[in-house]
Amino acid sequence: MLSFIANSLELTQWVNNLNYITTLMLLGGILGLLLGLSLYQKRIVFLLPTLYCVVIIPEQINFTVGPKLRWNDKLIAFFGRIGISL
Repeated sequence: MLSFIANSLELTQWVNNLNYITTLMLLGGILGLLLGLSLYQKRIVFLLPTLYCVVIIPEQINFTVGPKLRWNDKLIAFFGRIGISL
């Protein structure tokens, strides 16, 4: 289901680099399945996706906003987009 949604969004070509959504969906799905099947403690299973998000979200901000801007400008643009969408 998520694959269908991600591919549909990518095919719209609404903005540049929508193919990252499909990649993130695949990575998140694989990570979720592996963590669900793992024998780790609940604390570790909670910590791994949290760390994954701490790494992946800033990386995606870098791709979507533009690589030439400073980080504070990227964050201002990112939160500005979130504010507009709400």
